[in-house]
Amino acid sequence: MSAGPVVRTWCFATSTGLISGIAGVLFASWQVSLTTNIIKASNSYVLLAVAAAVIGGTSLFGGRGKTIHGVLGGLVIGGIYNGLYLLGVSSQWIDVAVAAVLIAAAIIDVLSRRGGSGRA
Repeated sequence: MSAGPVVRTWCFATSTGLISGIAGVLFASWQVSLTTNIIKASNSYVLLAVAAAVIGGTSLFGGRGKTIHGVLGGLVIGGIYNGLYLLGVSSQWIDVAVAAVLIAAAIIDVLSRRGGSGRA
């Protein structure tokens, strides 16, 4: 027996954990404080991530979606977010706009599933 795959897997898992830890420290240091701001920021990031996936074509019901489409959805959501920010819109209204786009994408997903398979 060879220990090659075991060592490679262990090195990969360890390096991934190290990189994730560094990313967490950088994210925490990027936030000015670790009080309620981090909770608000993390909730906003979850909304942006789900919206990017759904805009990219990932079905909320599972079974459909490609990685590149999620990346393209992220670019669309990023464009909306940055555009509204540059226009001076407050962060609460930016979240409302992203949520509205997410709801519209979910409605389109439901309608396309209903039309394609004959059932919802």
